[in-house]
Amino acid sequence: MLKEPTWAAANRKATEEIGGHAAVARHLGFPDRRNVFPWTSGKRIFPEVYCFRIERAAKTVTRRDLRPDDWHLIWPELADQAAPVAARESSQSLKPTPADA
Repeated sequence: MLKEPTWAAANRKATEEIGGHAAVARHLGFPDRRNVFPWTSGKRIFPEVYCFRIERAAKTVTRRDLRPDDWHLIWPELADQAAPVAARESSQSLKPTPADA
């Protein structure tokens, strides 16, 4: 069985947080939920042009979640923001734990 892409779950979670397929359609300026259903159902990845608006409307879903394979190419400023977090996390993982001492 094929593993579901992470973006598919993110699409559905964002849809739920925004209020459903019709709410996402309205938020993005589409006249009908059928226009966004392939994205909101997790069948197709959200086009990059809509990801910022989805991120702002959803409570916990980010552009990184919506476009996990290419977010750093589309929004390089996010990669710059992620670098300090990644460095902090890796330095914390190098600290000895009480069990190591």
